[in-house]
Amino acid sequence: MDNMENDIKILRKLLNSELFLSKFPIIKNVAVYQYGRQIDIVLIVDEADKIDNRSKYWPVQNDIHSFIWNLAKIAGITTRFKIYP
Repeated sequence: MDNMENDIKILRKLLNSELFLSKFPIIKNVAVYQYGRQIDIVLIVDEADKIDNRSKYWPVQNDIHSFIWNLAKIAGITTRFKIYP
C-alpha cells in the first residue's frame, strides 16, 4: 500500500467517525477519493431541507475546513488534498 492509499484510508476512517460527524451534525457523510496525485474530500451535507441547511453550513464552512486540515496534520497526512464544497 503506497502513501496516498494509506492517507485515503486514514482520512475515510477519521472523517466518517462518530467523533467528527457528531461535532458537525450538518454533515451527513464524507467521501474521500483519489484524483490524480491528490485527494478530494467531499462533504455531503444533510439534505433534509436544502435551503435551510445551506444557510446553516456556509457560516461554519471555514471552521469545518480548518478542523479537517488540523486533524490531517495531527494524523500525519502528507498527500495534498482539497475539500469540497
